[in-house]
Amino acid sequence: MVATQARLGNRGFTLIELLIVVAIIGIVSALAAPFLLAAKISSNEASAISSLRTINSGQSAFASSCGRNYYTTDINTLVGRDYVSADLVFNPKSGYTIGLRQGLGAASGPPDCTGANPATGYYASATPSSAAHGKRAFATNASGTVWQNSAGVPPNEPFGIGGTVTTIR
Repeated sequence: MVATQARLGNRGFTLIELLIVVAIIGIVSALAAPFLLAAKISSNEASAISSLRTINSGQSAFASSCGRNYYTTDINTLVGRDYVSADLVFNPKSGYTIGLRQGLGAASGPPDCTGANPATGYYASATPSSAAHGKRAFATNASGTVWQNSAGVPPNEPFGIGGTVTTIR
């Protein structure tokens, strides 16, 4: 049996060979990490934009169903009437905080079909929880256009292009 082992030779890897392979894997991982982080941020930002577009659709459905041109300023109303998913607001997976309030210059309306006091306009925003989740913040209103601010804070109403604020196409 000893003679058989001697004829076959040493078929294993040396410690140096294994360390070289581990070092190469570590270098490749270090080079790929920034690209993976950038892809994650881009995905989170796309999810936030999609969430605001969903709110726009939900607000449109809300205004149509109540027979008035009023919008809710309570995200729970949109969730409760199944216009938007509860996951969108209460379980955000994208690292963004979604907000909804009465829009700038909007007037409060009479109680609507849900018993709530709606408004003639709304303002929805998506703010990154941290720089690791996203670099841009987003906002929309009854116009349906989604705006972005590369400074990380939601654009204020009235919206206008300038500085770090632009529209999403």
